[in-house]
Amino acid sequence: MRQQLDAEITLHQNTGRVVWDGAYILAQYLTHHIPLSGHRCLELGAGSGLVGLAAWLHGAKVTLTDLPEALPHLRCNVLPNIRRHCAPNDKANSHQLSQKDIAVRELVWDDPNRNDLGQRYDYIFGSEILYLPHLHHTLLQVLQVHAAPATRIYLAYKPRGFGEAQFFALAAKQGFMASPVPAEELDKEFQDGLYQIWCLWRSKSDTAA
Repeated sequence: MRQQLDAEITLHQNTGRVVWDGAYILAQYLTHHIPLSGHRCLELGAGSGLVGLAAWLHGAKVTLTDLPEALPHLRCNVLPNIRRHCAPNDKANSHQLSQKDIAVRELVWDDPNRNDLGQRYDYIFGSEILYLPHLHHTLLQVLQVHAAPATRIYLAYKPRGFGEAQFFALAAKQGFMASPVPAEELDKEFQDGLYQIWCLWRSKSDTAA
């Protein structure tokens, strides 16, 4: 990890479970531009858990999710940070962090029996989860289930020509509005347009239906 995140979050990586730049960019953005404290946040496709951990460190109540096979690695990153930052002698714990405010859960988007966590969230985050177009429909199903009318969804990705942009057209057909985050609000290292963050929310007509 780089910059201020380096001092706060401990992550274990290997070649198959790297922390992609999209997660770093989203973590930096949300900790500087979103009022996280006390809000319920959901991370989709959490991977190593950087985004969710960053939100938790800023006072959010976070649920980090991924496929069953990815959960051992995710827990391997979450548990050491819980032990570190919830220690009684951690004077840097200005948000009074609690283990009960961070959870790791299985979420299988295309399985109706395993794609509902039973609640809605104030914020939903995802980084680099748009590169498989055949999953766009199931991702939108998950968003419909967990997004309330006031929910804001932030998705970070790098356009790689895999059809990522098709997701936003599909989202519009299903009642979501979307707007890109201005490049100048991203970390200075990533203001060249290679990476984007988009904010989505349910349209008023969709929520009234």
